[in-house]
Amino acid sequence: MARPSPGTQRVVALLDLLASNAGRAFSLTDLITALKMNRATCHALVNELVEAGYLYRTRDKLYVLGPAAAALARAASLGTTALDLALPEMKVLAHRHDAVCAAIFRDGGDVVLRERAISSSHTNRLANRETRWPLRPPFGSVFLAWSTERQVSAWFESLDPRPSLEEQERTREGMAFARENRFQFVVHRFPDTRLDGGIDWLYVRDPTQRPLEIETALDPQGSYWMTSMSSPVFDRQERVAFVLSLMGFSGPIAGERVIAVAQELKDACARIGAAAVF
Repeated sequence: MARPSPGTQRVVALLDLLASNAGRAFSLTDLITALKMNRATCHALVNELVEAGYLYRTRDKLYVLGPAAAALARAASLGTTALDLALPEMKVLAHRHDAVCAAIFRDGGDVVLRERAISSSHTNRLANRETRWPLRPPFGSVFLAWSTERQVSAWFESLDPRPSLEEQERTREGMAFARENRFQFVVHRFPDTRLDGGIDWLYVRDPTQRPLEIETALDPQGSYWMTSMSSPVFDRQERVAFVLSLMGFSGPIAGERVIAVAQELKDACARIGAAAVF
């Protein structure tokens, strides 16, 4: 029997470790300890595997199996592969901003929460997996912001009740903001009124009486009672595959901070989209 190659053994041991701990992200120190490998060797190995796509490195320098490993093993479906990559990023965003970070997919006339990460102060917040909302403004517009005008018009016509012309125009302005800035945020119109978590307000015909609305402009020197922020993850054809949403903000937020948080969210979505196998 031929002698095993030490280099090959190290690669196999590392991939086996991650595969047997699905859902866990490892730091470089974790890998060194678990594999009993010296730092220089382990660092070189993970860098090569990241470059080849067999590992994925998050913003916080944690490692999970990458898209090449998933494709090779054929162990993950499209959605699972993308969510496996997204979850470590979502956890970082949720804890850094004391929020709920949700991966939301379009499913026909609904949007569905497929996965979420929750900071400790939001453990009682309603954000269960498979929660559904109707694909209506303000929730639905980020999914259609990159659609054709015909598709957007057909969407408006399919809604019951149909949005007023004024609401359609404001929604289009919100879509234009999303296309230009690659994110969208929702503000509380009546911050002194507590939201009960219901969705009946989505069907109120007078949009000025709805508690939430899409913001269509952003002044760095301004202040916004932001409740949520969303950014799309694009597939290889530049279509919206799903959306990451940060929810659970409270109190007025400076425009400069909105911009900074949005940049982190957009960067995470870009990394996921670049690495995922769609």
